[in-house]
Amino acid sequence: AGPAVPERREGWPWQFQLNARRPSSPMAQQLRALSGGRTNVVNATARASYESALMSAVRRQMDAFEEKWEKKLRQERRDFSATTLDRLFDRVNVLEAQQPRVEKRLAELDGKVKGLSDELQGQIRQVHLLDDRRWEWKQKIEEELAAKCQALQQQMQALVASSRSISLEEDSRQQRTWHSALEEGLSAAAR
Repeated sequence: AGPAVPERREGWPWQFQLNARRPSSPMAQQLRALSGGRTNVVNATARASYESALMSAVRRQMDAFEEKWEKKLRQERRDFSATTLDRLFDRVNVLEAQQPRVEKRLAELDGKVKGLSDELQGQIRQVHLLDDRRWEWKQKIEEELAAKCQALQQQMQALVASSRSISLEEDSRQQRTWHSALEEGLSAAAR
């Protein structure tokens, strides 16, 4: 018979006939009628008409393809939105179910924080009291030490003064003793 006709597949955007000899195509019949002995002008007109029809068929197929995919994308978008919203609602419901437990836990933590704050304030007051007592104790000790140091200094000055007088007395007694020994020695030598 004639040349092989390519298969037609559903869903192709370029679903148009490629074989011009197929009898079901009115355009192919017109082209055959025009090419049977007419002039080149008629053939050119028929060819232009055929190409125009072919282009409009391709355009229709492309429009149908675009429309089909737009519908499919819209549906997928709707399905995705519905699924996303369902997940969001489920999550919100879970969070709402957890809210009383979370609020209870927050109240417990708030009470614990207030308790710790009160305890910390008490400890701060105790530290201030201890610091005041330590300062008073330090002042008292310093005053006592200053008084003892002054008393010791006075005792030391008295000892130094008495040791000087003792030393002077001792020196003068030694000198007298030495002096009397010298005089005795001179008087014994003179006799």
